[in-house]
Amino acid sequence: MNATPTKSSSTEKPTIEAPPPLGLVTLAERCGELHRAGTKNRQELRALLTKAKQDAGPGGWTRWLADNREVLGFGERQAQVYLLSEAHHGAALAAKAADAQMVRDTAKIVAARKKEDESPAGRARAAKEEADRAAGHAKRDAEMAAAEEAEEIRVAEYRKSPEYLERMAEAEKTEFTAQVNKDQKEALAEIAKRKAEREADRPNRERRLTLVQDLVTEGYKAMLEKFKCDELNELVSPSELEEIRDRLLQMVEQEWEV
Repeated sequence: MNATPTKSSSTEKPTIEAPPPLGLVTLAERCGELHRAGTKNRQELRALLTKAKQDAGPGGWTRWLADNREVLGFGERQAQVYLLSEAHHGAALAAKAADAQMVRDTAKIVAARKKEDESPAGRARAAKEEADRAAGHAKRDAEMAAAEEAEEIRVAEYRKSPEYLERMAEAEKTEFTAQVNKDQKEALAEIAKRKAEREADRPNRERRLTLVQDLVTEGYKAMLEKFKCDELNELVSPSELEEIRDRLLQMVEQEWEV
């Protein structure tokens, strides 16, 4: 009795036969042709890439992709996409479709809201919302102004209180004392500075004093010689000339006191 052949269900997926033995170069050329032909050859392309990956081995797969990139028309990233399982590919397509549907739903919601806003009821609602916002802003501004005014009144009243006046008097006293102390410190610092400068200039003052003393003494001697020659008898006496010398020496010593 002959067996009746059963018809295959129309829902079954076509079986992709294993590709015949091909060299890696031929595999690259065939994969490039399928890639350029479009996604309808995705299953065959996946099978060829799987064979190429197996034949090339773990260390040669990446190098094979790089060497044949121009022939393939794609690189390692696209190869990984092609090698995804059917389930992963379907999930990716489903996620993409869900994203597209979400975009369409959002566009519908926006269009509906825009249509609603453009209707008389929508315009009235928008006007009411705007009026409510303006009223809220005005209320907050009034509350802030009232709070600022109340604070100014409180500060003005406090400044009239004995406590504030006493604190201000104490602050002024403290500030005055601090200023006096500051002035005293500055004066003492200036005195110390001048003293140090004077001490540093002591050798110069000693030399100047000696020089001027010598000048006065020599001048006195010269004048005394003239006096002896009767040239100054009518103008000054010897005692007056000596007094002038002493005064000059005293002035010099006071000016360049060591």
